[in-house]
Amino acid sequence: MRSNKILARMKEGRPATGCQLAFPSAALIELLGIADLDFVLLDGEHGTFSWESLEDMCRVADLAGITAIARVPNIEESTILRYLDRGVQGILGPGIDTGEQARPRWRTTGGQLRHAGRSGLSGRRQRRDAGGGVPGAHGGHRQPR
Repeated sequence: MRSNKILARMKEGRPATGCQLAFPSAALIELLGIADLDFVLLDGEHGTFSWESLEDMCRVADLAGITAIARVPNIEESTILRYLDRGVQGILGPGIDTGEQARPRWRTTGGQLRHAGRSGLSGRRQRRDAGGGVPGAHGGHRQPR
């Protein structure tokens, strides 16, 4: 399973450092890795990402050694799952500021937030390499759990 640098920093008691992007740029994500940042936040709520570019940015983040997380445009199940299927390791949802607000769609199990009660089949990258568990998935404007 891929490592999640945000969770690793939290376990160490240290803050994670990162950058938010509102447009796809493999070169910038590569530079974030060279600068030894921990994560990149891909802004799908206000940004210009296509599904293909989102997956490409997650792949570049993996190669650069940083964790890709995403701000999603809504908290609909189908939207969240599409982002997770593209390879993001954490979710920020609009209007979600507490765990209680996130729980109707997600439940906490073993330190990970997994989809509550239903599972799907996807040929996209996240399902192949992480089995559907998404360390760091969390809504809100604070550090992912």
